[in-house]
Amino acid sequence: MFSIDIFLTVAVAFSLENSTAKGDIMKRARALRFLALLCLCVVCFFLLRSAWRRWEGGGPQFHNPYGIAVDSSGNLFVADWGNHRIQKFDSSGKFLRKWGSFGGEDGQFHDPMGIAVDFSGNVYVADTSNQRFQKFDSCGKFLTKWGGWGGRASGEGAFSRPQGIAVDSSGNIFVGDENHRIQKLDSSGRRLVQWGGKGSNDGEFDHPWAIAVDSSGNLFVADWGNHHIQKFDSSGKFIAKWGSEGSGDGQFSHPSGIAVDSSGNVFVADWENHRVQKFGSYGKFLTKWGSKGSGNEQFRFPRGVAVDSKGNVFVVDTKNDRIQKFDSSGNFLTKWGSRPSAD
Repeated sequence: MFSIDIFLTVAVAFSLENSTAKGDIMKRARALRFLALLCLCVVCFFLLRSAWRRWEGGGPQFHNPYGIAVDSSGNLFVADWGNHRIQKFDSSGKFLRKWGSFGGEDGQFHDPMGIAVDFSGNVYVADTSNQRFQKFDSCGKFLTKWGGWGGRASGEGAFSRPQGIAVDSSGNIFVGDENHRIQKLDSSGRRLVQWGGKGSNDGEFDHPWAIAVDSSGNLFVADWGNHHIQKFDSSGKFIAKWGSEGSGDGQFSHPSGIAVDSSGNVFVADWENHRVQKFGSYGKFLTKWGSKGSGNEQFRFPRGVAVDSKGNVFVVDTKNDRIQKFDSSGNFLTKWGSRPSAD
């Protein structure tokens, strides 16, 4: 691969030969023009090479991706936290589109973490440090927003660093935030009910980081600080919980992502155990996979998880800046993503 040093060395030699040896002012001027043009070409070359690596040769790139959601067609939406944007892919990892940038205006983000998709394909993003969530169509067109009223808040319809978000089949929206509660909103953003409060008892939370809804409308909450999963009906009535702090089967070290498949099986991203665990709908341990590392089927702090209609499991491997795809038993299928390198 040619480097800019080689280009400049050749250009300077050409300039000296054509100016000092012959002493021709016109030739010197032509040589300087050539040098300027060559430098411009080199700059363009490196810019084009960087762009090519970004979306083709080097694949999609992330900076600490967090949340992930899948629509009814199998398309994936990833909350790219460090790049303050959303990226959309097909089920094989082919890049489709992106939207967002850093800021507080409509369609901009400040640390997007949670993401969900409704049955119409609309995308809901927990815009965490803007204290709000935003709604978009499937192509990234801004539709509406809720929250974001002057910093962290605890009132009705307000949020303090919202992270967990889910949408049920009726279009109701469930949001978990650092008020240690779950709020249920209708599709227009009107609050219907809320429950929670900081604690470790049934129905209490210590940072409800992730939420999933099953086909019956039951909610599963990854209770990050309490190291367990809680299950509720759609009105917030407590049903069950499982888990404790540890690394054994059915134990967690800060569960951070959760998803439910069409059969009611629950998949949990076990953050500091660097693995995924699979359970029945009432917490019966079924299987697990993963360990700390950067190889296939390894993770470094997995944050988000989603399941498509075929049972494929997509895991956000946050500190490896990639997405990994598995079958429902945890067999590795494919992966994509990296962190941008300096060119």
